[in-house]
Amino acid sequence: MANRPIENFLTIILRQVLTQGQATFFNTMTSEKDYIAIGDVVSALELIPQRARSRIINLAGGRNVTNAELAALILKHTGRSIDVLPEATELRFPCIAVERLVGETGVQPGDLAENFAALVASAGRSFGPRLAP
Repeated sequence: MANRPIENFLTIILRQVLTQGQATFFNTMTSEKDYIAIGDVVSALELIPQRARSRIINLAGGRNVTNAELAALILKHTGRSIDVLPEATELRFPCIAVERLVGETGVQPGDLAENFAALVASAGRSFGPRLAP
């Protein structure tokens, strides 16, 4: 169990793309949500008790990423495209403010696009051999 990868939307999609050669979004390409790297969460959780003055601090990336942006990253880094269910609905989460996180802890969440190659490489190691593009 200790080596079992974390199951979340990104890891599920990457596992499907890397092991099956395809994946399908259940929401439209205009759907959007915030993503934050686990390393940024760990850093923040270490620093919040030491530095933060506020009782509530959002742990988030601070920018929503659309499914279209995510699909473009997947295509760029894996050579695979993403399908969308014909009956897909749009799901848009509100943008999450991270000013307290940055100002009180110094943690500046990384950008998903900048970290995506490393995420794909990590997923590839976790899920086994990658399919050829």
